[in-house]
Amino acid sequence: MTTRNSILLIIKQNQGIEYNFLLNKIAGNYGSLNSARAALSRAVKDLSALGMIRKKENSIFITDKGTASISGEMKGKLLVELNKLVSSPKNYENIDAIVSDLATLIQRSKEDSDLLKAAKSSADFSVSDLRKMQKSIESHLVHLSYLQKIFESQVEQIEKMNFSDSRVLTLNKEGIQKLSLLSDSAGYETITVEAGQEEINELKKHFPDSISRQNSLPLKSAKLEKLLEIATEKNLDLDIYAGQIKMSKRGHTARLTGPFRAVEKLF
Repeated sequence: MTTRNSILLIIKQNQGIEYNFLLNKIAGNYGSLNSARAALSRAVKDLSALGMIRKKENSIFITDKGTASISGEMKGKLLVELNKLVSSPKNYENIDAIVSDLATLIQRSKEDSDLLKAAKSSADFSVSDLRKMQKSIESHLVHLSYLQKIFESQVEQIEKMNFSDSRVLTLNKEGIQKLSLLSDSAGYETITVEAGQEEINELKKHFPDSISRQNSLPLKSAKLEKLLEIATEKNLDLDIYAGQIKMSKRGHTARLTGPFRAVEKLF
């Protein structure tokens, strides 16, 4: 609900509420007490001008017009959405939104009898409709449980068949040390770095013994940790190849792609 409607609802639930008590009620929604006070001052001024509330000394009361506005809010937004979601042919697919909206509807209706009346008269769905939906959800849960078991078995078989895998690591100290084991664990003696010419030229300053080719630089696998440290410090984007493993370094993260068993060894 908007700030004005939230304030109207609080006043309706606490007819004759004092200004400071109302301020305390809404203060938690703002970063500071001054922000809450400014918002409340504007809202009270606007609502008074619209005839939705009336002030008597330090007390605030909601008018019939204000009550009608709150009821219209319930009917105009929440129930319209609920009616649409529940009447959908596959309403069980919207269960998250329906549960959330029903929770709001139930709570508000408990707090305000007028809202409860508005809800009852505006709801296009019946209790039987909700029970029917509940049965649909139960049926789909059984089906999903069956599919989940099959899918789990299929994933395990895909792993055994050594399909491609992909993982992402943050290039902090721990991540760099883990990736530095890449070539050793896979038994590779050399790695190949591919990047733009500017990045290659920068790397050559730190690895002068390596002979670069166009946009590529071969290195001994033992230099991988140093390479990653430099590339991270200098914010160089590059791709590193070690046999069947490809490591794409972008910013402060690296994505490893390769056969499942080769990638799995690093995690």
